[in-house]
Amino acid sequence: MKRRPIGFALLLWAGMTSLAYGQAAQTPLRGDAEAGRQTALRGCATCHTVPGGPAAATDTAPTFLGIARNPQRNRADVTAWLMEPHMPMPNFQLTVREIADLAAYIDSLRGTP
Repeated sequence: MKRRPIGFALLLWAGMTSLAYGQAAQTPLRGDAEAGRQTALRGCATCHTVPGGPAAATDTAPTFLGIARNPQRNRADVTAWLMEPHMPMPNFQLTVREIADLAAYIDSLRGTP
């Protein structure tokens, strides 16, 4: 049996490890809709009307129901939108978990009358 150099084993291990971590990084978090609602009430309700929350101080931002009912917006789109800073939204420092929770909350509003 031919012995392979240690470098080959390390290269193989590194490739398999990066593949495993790459897969984990690409697997989206499910998100918790109730936690997302709480985040929305805490950080978004000033500009966006959140169902069951106070009226927004401005009418220039879409409501959470409006975002949820927009056929051009899906959960992946909302997640991507929240991941990147964009104007005129302030640059909030949301964690990946908070983003997943907000996307789950908005997704849960889709069937709301």
